[in-house]
Amino acid sequence: MHQPSSSLRPWNLDAQVFRVTGRVTVFIWLAALLCISEAIVADEPVDYLTQVKPILQQRCYACHGALKQEAGLRLDTAAFAIKGGESGAAVVAGELADSSILLKRIAATHAEERMPPSEEGEPLTAEQIELIRHWIAAGAKSPIDEQPEADPSQHWAFQPIVRPSVPADSSDWCRTPIDAFLEQQQRKHGITPQPEAPRIIQLRRL
Repeated sequence: MHQPSSSLRPWNLDAQVFRVTGRVTVFIWLAALLCISEAIVADEPVDYLTQVKPILQQRCYACHGALKQEAGLRLDTAAFAIKGGESGAAVVAGELADSSILLKRIAATHAEERMPPSEEGEPLTAEQIELIRHWIAAGAKSPIDEQPEADPSQHWAFQPIVRPSVPADSSDWCRTPIDAFLEQQQRKHGITPQPEAPRIIQLRRL
């Protein structure tokens, strides 16, 4: 039986080493590109209105909004968050971002410390926490004219019923308070009402 020449073995070994080395090189390049892409994403500014505020609105307003302020804390504006509540400022912008009470509570590992509470739903995801952390570390910037959440108690449905004063009418056809309101709107919009129909026509309409 013909035996393979031993002189070919070094070449085969070199080919295998080349293939392994090439794969390692590709892996290193992919890892480097991944690190670079993560660094680029980390450097991208976080938009408060489109990325941070929706998280707070969905997960925090129920207890820290206009209707209810647990521990005296409101989070419906960045200014309120920076001002804080009974425990002090909830947001410490800049390099001391990790010392912010808001970050400590949403990133807490113990259920009794974490916000939102377990009975209010799932904790924030790692991505959501990182967005808030990045926003705070970048200065916790927000629009100067940001408006707080409207107080639900001021909605018209919660206001007491008040009988309006009947406007003074200047038309002979006004017989009831409703006619006076109609006549007022007609004058406001420059509408001239039709004369009263004869009784026979009124009977037909009925």
